[in-house]
Amino acid sequence: QIEELKKSTDIKASKFITLKDFSIFMKRNNKTQNDIKLIILTAIKNNDKRFIYNKKDRKLLILNSDFKDLV
Repeated sequence: QIEELKKSTDIKASKFITLKDFSIFMKRNNKTQNDIKLIILTAIKNNDKRFIYNKKDRKLLILNSDFKDLV
């Protein structure tokens, strides 16, 4: 039972990436900090399902996905 809990927790954790990891990925693809901010804001405005912004908590969740279309 404990092993099952660990597996489900690992799956949930790997579903999202941190903002820092997203920024590092974008910087490796020659994006500036301002480019990254603009990409995120535009994605949220366009209801991109990979970017989930919680207005109440002021937190951003980024789905671990292929961001080739944003590079």
